[in-house]
Amino acid sequence: MPANLEIREDGTAAAFMGRTPGWHGLGVVVEDQDLGIEEALLLARMRYEFSLTPTYVVVDGTPVEMTNGKQAVLRRNLDDDNDIRAFGGALSDRYKVHTLLDQWGWIEDIIGEGASVETLGNLNDGASSFVTVKLPQSALAETDNDQVSMYLTVSTAHDGSASTKASVSAVRVVCSNTLGAAETQAKNNNRQVSVRHNIELREASKDTVQKVLRLADERAEEVTALYSTLKAIDLSQEDSQAIINSVFYIPEDLRKMNYDDMTTGQKRQFSLATNARTEVESLQILSPYRAHGNDGWSLYQAFVEYADYYAPVKGKDMDARRAERVLMGKADEVKNKALDLILAG
Repeated sequence: MPANLEIREDGTAAAFMGRTPGWHGLGVVVEDQDLGIEEALLLARMRYEFSLTPTYVVVDGTPVEMTNGKQAVLRRNLDDDNDIRAFGGALSDRYKVHTLLDQWGWIEDIIGEGASVETLGNLNDGASSFVTVKLPQSALAETDNDQVSMYLTVSTAHDGSASTKASVSAVRVVCSNTLGAAETQAKNNNRQVSVRHNIELREASKDTVQKVLRLADERAEEVTALYSTLKAIDLSQEDSQAIINSVFYIPEDLRKMNYDDMTTGQKRQFSLATNARTEVESLQILSPYRAHGNDGWSLYQAFVEYADYYAPVKGKDMDARRAERVLMGKADEVKNKALDLILAG
């Protein structure tokens, strides 16, 4: 199941990707307009009715209700009579289902009405769901081609395995890996708020809503501060080259060897480091996605762009492997090492 998105019997994914497709290419993509939650759910065929139902076991073909009073969450698709699923099975009758519409209502409580859906989808065969919106706090919005967008993601589980969470991060959630990355990033930086399923989501306190807003503002300030610091660091070509060479280090004894005399492992080590150096040098000067300059920010962004989009990966599905590497934090080593060296200079 690609990206752990819910895949229907007809092979389509229960997901909506506004404007920009996810790395997996799944879900409905609408490129030319911003859509609200109801339009997005209709296009993605994700309009559901939820209810609690007693749990049963089947004995000799006859359903027998469990006597422990536990409930399951029953989901019916309003546009597909064959799309019926149940989740949980050990839930209290006090369990409150938090639907995608509820999640969106919470988003509107946080940032106001009129927001458009960035992404939404079901995971784990529908047992979990998420919805993401781009926040108005986009750091560096006034700079030339240097913009860092931030996203508010609200996610939940319908089987009792997780509370409903609102997280603020720079990760655009498109699948289970990105959701995990966004929530990990937010949790590690204390930028996550949770609401348990013992209350309706709309009953979340105003203090909870205000905390999410504070987290978003704080994140924008952090990114802006980093930008200002790095932008003020002037780097000569020699300075930049020294940092690049340190990140992609080639041992001196290897540099002195004739390439033909190297072992297979040494050739791979030498080639990977050499190619990485060349790629970052080129990206600092020629990247089409951002502003250029002889400063710490431009060099740092070249490392980020390389680590996220150009670093070699193994496997047949290169795009998926690279996305997973980035989203699970395996690309952070290069970024963090580069940042430390730039700041130390």
